[in-house]
Amino acid sequence: MAMRSESLSLFRQLLRAVDAAPSRKFREKMRFNIRELFELRRHEDDEARVASIVKGGHEDLDTMRRVFGTADRET
Repeated sequence: MAMRSESLSLFRQLLRAVDAAPSRKFREKMRFNIRELFELRRHEDDEARVASIVKGGHEDLDTMRRVFGTADRET
């Protein structure tokens, strides 16, 4: 259950991070991609695989924050 709450938290953080993107079209596309990727992995039941996916998601979040200049506003 802890992994579920961490995944949902990551999902929300990614969607919030996209708000800093400069282009509306880019934001829309990124939101779509985030939702799509989470949906594709929704039924993953291997805990090790889920942990790996979440770890990669956090790395992607850190990259987005650096690119969009919001690295100092982590939540």
